[in-house]
Amino acid sequence: MHEKLFTLFAGDNTRYLKSLLTGKDDERGKKGTDYQTVHEPLTPELWQEHLDGKIRIGLKPELDGKCLWGCIDVDPHSYTSFSSKKYVDIIKKFNLPLVAVKSKSGGLHIFVFFTDWADANKAAKVLSKINNEYFQAQEVFPCNKMLNMPLDAKKNAVALSSQIMSLNKKINEEDTDTATDAAKELEALNEQVRKNDNQAIR
Repeated sequence: MHEKLFTLFAGDNTRYLKSLLTGKDDERGKKGTDYQTVHEPLTPELWQEHLDGKIRIGLKPELDGKCLWGCIDVDPHSYTSFSSKKYVDIIKKFNLPLVAVKSKSGGLHIFVFFTDWADANKAAKVLSKINNEYFQAQEVFPCNKMLNMPLDAKKNAVALSSQIMSLNKKINEEDTDTATDAAKELEALNEQVRKNDNQAIR
């Protein structure tokens, strides 16, 4: 599993973010965290430590202006009363090719995974359009920053793997009648990648 996640979340693996929960929450109920940037290559073995709960890692999706994944980072005003249900319901209702996973701090990470390396600026614009239309989150990746990986338990990794397989199947299906214009644009970006468009892939 750790090797699959290492491949799935490929990006700038020349360094990674290491975080440690302080045990204290802020006024919104967000879990307090100390961060350290480690200027060493990320390895599959470090992913295993992440899954085992020994460390918590963060990654930057961009590599040479391309990315394999992106994320809408939902950072709620109140973590104590936050529920991910409305976000998951939106994804299901509008058939958006996204995967929602609880974040380390108690919020929500809404991921998209591309079939090949996509232009990072274009991916960010499409994700921002979807975010503005549906989620109104404050931050969208890629944005030249590292994002904490949400997985600190093997059971969550298995659940995510299952969701990704379903997502990839949906992305590759022809029927997008229930998708919105923004979702179609995201799928079009995937299609552009599959066709090896020089403007979308490395």
